[in-house]
Amino acid sequence: ANILTLTEKPLINDFEKGVLSNHSEIEKIIIDLQKDAIYTSMTGSGSTVFGIFKEKPCLDNYRKYSTHVELFK
Repeated sequence: ANILTLTEKPLINDFEKGVLSNHSEIEKIIIDLQKDAIYTSMTGSGSTVFGIFKEKPCLDNYRKYSTHVELFK
């Protein structure tokens, strides 16, 4: 099953809208992730931004945002 269909409701972070309107750097990261990811979001209040990908992404595309970029399977 697709992770996005495992729940009855869409996966939504209630803080995201407010955080993105006040922190454009986080919004830029999410917009960049959305180019390749099937789902993007931030954890909690935005300490981590993540994407879910069908194909293994090129992590070098995201190192401009942080030196801590990891791939989890």
